[in-house]
Amino acid sequence: MSDVPPNRPCVVLLASNQPADAAPVLRLLQPVLPQLQLTHLMSQRQLAEDLPAYGVEAALIEVDLDWADSLAVMQTIQTRFPDCPIVMIATTGQEAVIQTAIELGLAGYVPRVSGQMVGLPEMIQLAMARSGERQIIEEACRQYRRLFDSVPVGLYRTSPAGQILEANLTFVRMLGYPDRAALFAVNILELYVNPPDRKRWQSSLTQKTDLHFFETQFYRRDGTTIWVENSVGLVNDQPESIPYYEGILKDITKRKQAEFALRESEERFRTIVEQSPISIQIVTPDGWTIRVNKAWEELWGVTAADMRSYNILHDRQVISLGMMPYVERGFAGETVLLPPVAYHTPESLKTGRRRWFQARIYPIMGEADKIRHVIIMYEDITDRQWATEDLQRLSIELMNAQETERRHVSQELHDELGQALTAMRINLDMLAQELPADFSPAGRKRLTEVSLLVDETLEHARELSHTLRPTMLDEMGLVPTLRWYVNRYAERLAINIDFEVKDLEERPAAEIETTLYRAVQEALTNIARHAEASRVRLHLIRREARLSVLIEDDGQGFDGEKSMTAGIDRAGMGLFGMRERVARCGGTFNLHSQPGQGTRLMIELPFAPYVNGEK
Repeated sequence: MSDVPPNRPCVVLLASNQPADAAPVLRLLQPVLPQLQLTHLMSQRQLAEDLPAYGVEAALIEVDLDWADSLAVMQTIQTRFPDCPIVMIATTGQEAVIQTAIELGLAGYVPRVSGQMVGLPEMIQLAMARSGERQIIEEACRQYRRLFDSVPVGLYRTSPAGQILEANLTFVRMLGYPDRAALFAVNILELYVNPPDRKRWQSSLTQKTDLHFFETQFYRRDGTTIWVENSVGLVNDQPESIPYYEGILKDITKRKQAEFALRESEERFRTIVEQSPISIQIVTPDGWTIRVNKAWEELWGVTAADMRSYNILHDRQVISLGMMPYVERGFAGETVLLPPVAYHTPESLKTGRRRWFQARIYPIMGEADKIRHVIIMYEDITDRQWATEDLQRLSIELMNAQETERRHVSQELHDELGQALTAMRINLDMLAQELPADFSPAGRKRLTEVSLLVDETLEHARELSHTLRPTMLDEMGLVPTLRWYVNRYAERLAINIDFEVKDLEERPAAEIETTLYRAVQEALTNIARHAEASRVRLHLIRREARLSVLIEDDGQGFDGEKSMTAGIDRAGMGLFGMRERVARCGGTFNLHSQPGQGTRLMIELPFAPYVNGEK
C-alpha cells in the first residue's frame, strides 16, 4: 500500500543469501518508510516458520537464491499475503526469470549494478502504490459484484446467437439453476416458451440507445414457466467489437396471475350483469354512468348509448321521486336500500296505474378506502306492488263488507230476534198468570225454566249484537261507546283500565270511529286472551288535525316485530286487519312489545268531523 497508518510498523520481507544484504536495504528504505520493520529470510526454515503473523507491505526477493527457487518463494509469499507487492533484485542475464515472475504477478524489479540496488526506494514505493490502487479497484469490483448479485431483478448479457455471457444470482435463482455454470451451459433461446418473441425484439433493436420492453414466458430448469418483463438493449462498445445484448428480467408471474384472475372475474361479472334480471347501473363516484345492462334499458326505456352524458346526481326525476337523499348517502360510501318508488311511464299514464321499483345502492371501495364505483340495482316490483294494492283494496272491501254485514246482523239480532224474545217473555208471564189454581207444580216449574231460558237467550242476543256492532256507536258516537265497552270489559275481567279522553269535543267521522273502535276492541281482546295483564292504559287524544289512541298494558308481552313479519301469531290475523284499516284511513300504526315488558300500541289518524246521517 502507498500509505501506512501512523504508529503501525511497515513490514517488508527480504529473501536473500547473506546477512549483510539487510544493511543496504534498511539504509535505502528507511528514508521513505520511517516505520520500516525488515524481516530477513535466508533459509527454507525461516520461510516456513518466521513469516510475520500480520500484514506485509512489500517483499524483496533475490533472483539468484542459493537455498530456494526464487519463483517458489514468490508464490509462497503470494499465497500467504495475496495483496503484498513483490519486487525482485536481478542482475544481467536473469531476464527470463524476471519475465516468468511478471507473468506470475511480479510488481517490478530492481537491477543490481556493481553491487548497488539501483532505484530500490522508488520501485518499492511504486509497487506499494500500485498494490493499493489494485486493492481499491478489487474492492470496488467486489462491491459491484455484490450489488450486481443482490439486486431484486435478473441481470444478464448474451451474444447475438443466444450464448449467456454473464448473469447475476437473481437471474440464476429466478430460473431455478443451482449456479452460473449450469445456466451458462444453456442457450437463452431454450428458455423462451415462445422463441419467436426474442426474434421479434431482436429485429426491432437497431442501435445502442434503443431499449425494448416486452412480456414473455420463460422456462425454469424444472420445466415450469414464469411470466417475465424483459427489458433489453443492444451494446456495441467499439465499432470493431462483436455486439451483445444486455437485459433486465423481472418476474411478473404473480402480477400476470392477478391480471388473469381479474380479467376472468371481470368477464364473469360482466356476464352476470348482462344476464341478470335485476336492472343494474354502474356509475363513477361523481355520478356518471359507465355501464347498464339489458334489464336496465328495458326498465327505463333507454339504451346504453343514451347514458353517455347522463349524471344521476343531476337527474330531476331522481329529485322529484324523493330518491336523492338515499342516492347521496350511497355516493358517500353507505350501502343503502331505497323504499319502493312509484313512477310513471308513457304506458302507465294511459292505464292510470304507476309502475314501481325498489333500488339498492352498493359503493365499491378501492385503495385507501376511496370509492371506485357505485352499483345501483333496480328491482321491478310493479306486479308485486299492484298485487299488494289489489290485496289491500280487496281487504278493505272485505272489511267494509264485514262491517256492513255486522251492522245488519246486529240490527237483526236487536230488532227482530230481540223483539221476538221480548214478546215471548211477555206471553210467558201472561200465561203464568192465566194458569188455573190447580195447575200442576211441575208444569209451573217448567214454565219458569222456559222463562229463564228466554231471558238468557235475550241477554246473549243483546251481547252478540253489541259485539258485532253496538248500535250506540252509530247513534251516540265513539267516546260513549268506548266508555260503555271499557266498563263492561273491566267488570267482566277484573282489570283496572285507565281510560282518558282529551280535547275531543267534536265527534269524528264514522269511518274513523269504526276504525278506532275495532282497533280498541281487537287490542283489548288480545290483552284478555294472552297478556295476563293487571292494568291497561287507554288514552284518546286529539292534537289539532290528528286523532291518536294509545293502548298500553303491563302484561307478559311478545316479540312484536316477529309477530308482524311471521304472518300468523298468537294474536291471530287481527293485528294485520287493524293495520290495514289504519293505513286505509291514512293513519300510522306503531306496535312495540318485548317478552316480559308489556305491549304498547299507538294509532294516529287524520281527524275529520262527523257528518250527520253518515254510516
